[in-house]
Amino acid sequence: MTASFDPRIVVLEGGFNLRDLGGLPAREGQVVRRGQLFRSAALSSLTETEIATLRALDLKLVVDLRSTRERLHRPSLLPVETWARDYDNSEADLIRALREPGATAHEIRGRMSKTYADLIEEQAESISTLLRQIAQGRVPILFHCAAGKDRTGVVAALILTLLGVDRKDVEADYLHSQHALERILIDARAALAVAGLADIDEGVLAPVLGVESAYLQALFEAVEGRFGSVDGYVLDRLALTVADLDAIRERLLEPGSTA
Repeated sequence: MTASFDPRIVVLEGGFNLRDLGGLPAREGQVVRRGQLFRSAALSSLTETEIATLRALDLKLVVDLRSTRERLHRPSLLPVETWARDYDNSEADLIRALREPGATAHEIRGRMSKTYADLIEEQAESISTLLRQIAQGRVPILFHCAAGKDRTGVVAALILTLLGVDRKDVEADYLHSQHALERILIDARAALAVAGLADIDEGVLAPVLGVESAYLQALFEAVEGRFGSVDGYVLDRLALTVADLDAIRERLLEPGSTA
């Protein structure tokens, strides 16, 4: 049975879409441990007060999923050890599709679904590093991308599934980013203007700027089609061990309430 839950939102104006993944019901009557695993959007517009709020989380590591260009354009303001890698993300096909005359929302949704499926390869090194750091005890830990919905949503969905969280609760957490849509739109429009896409029809842009269940379905279909399960992906593609998975679950799970 899936549980109704209220994600623990950390309210910040400069850093948005930030929440604690703790409290979700997981495998064998356990729950995800609070205060250990955080997800967010970019941390590049924080005030001093907000930086103090985040420092109080006692984060041991931040994993920045953004590309090199994104990080150079909007550096993080949080003075916490951060892991990142140099790469160019695979948004070129999507940008080209948006620029095509007569592009439709249906076509763009298809591109977004493919993007989610492709992230299991594009972000493999980042996901592997994040999981290994958790296994080694580097928690509390925070991971983020730009808007905190696509790359971050994929990573959160994979980790929660690894912990035995029901698929409906995984999806509910993913869709919660819709509540940050107003702020996402502001940042996304600025980025689109830089890319020369300021005049794209709102209806065509909508599939890019939001979160949709179909995208998450495409992710899991890709993982399960190639590796059988999320565990299989982590063990075979990311080359973690069963001992690593046991350590991750020990770090991030705790007994649920018996009341």
